[in-house]
Amino acid sequence: MNYKNYFSALFLLLSAACFANEDIKTNSENSSKVFYLEEKLVSKEISVDELNDENFSSKIEEGYVLVDFFAPWCGPCRSFGPIFVKVAQDMQGIATFYKLNVDKASKTTSEYQVKSIPTIVLFRDGKEISRHVGSLTEEGLKEFVESNL
Repeated sequence: MNYKNYFSALFLLLSAACFANEDIKTNSENSSKVFYLEEKLVSKEISVDELNDENFSSKIEEGYVLVDFFAPWCGPCRSFGPIFVKVAQDMQGIATFYKLNVDKASKTTSEYQVKSIPTIVLFRDGKEISRHVGSLTEEGLKEFVESNL
């Protein structure tokens, strides 16, 4: 009699484990589909190129160009980075957006007298037309660009 209870309990545990394993497979299949969809969404985003001392002048000389002077260790810069990329995507064709790491481009940073970061500078045909020091919201950044075009 003791063996019957033992085998019954073992059968129930194995059955539950099999059903649980089926759920795991289903969830795993769904999560890979979700990952695939997320991958597709990410691929539609544009990237913002990073400038340096060597290519800075040539990249800002034509049209409207917005440059984000930043540093990777700067908290407000890290918060502002995704906003800058989102607005760059939204304003594609209106202005060209670039980032400049102040730690890697000290000559340009000094030349444009950037003392605080993040600093965004708007250029038109190579000449500075406006700047903003500090982080902005998405709406604030769009307004800054549009008001200076």
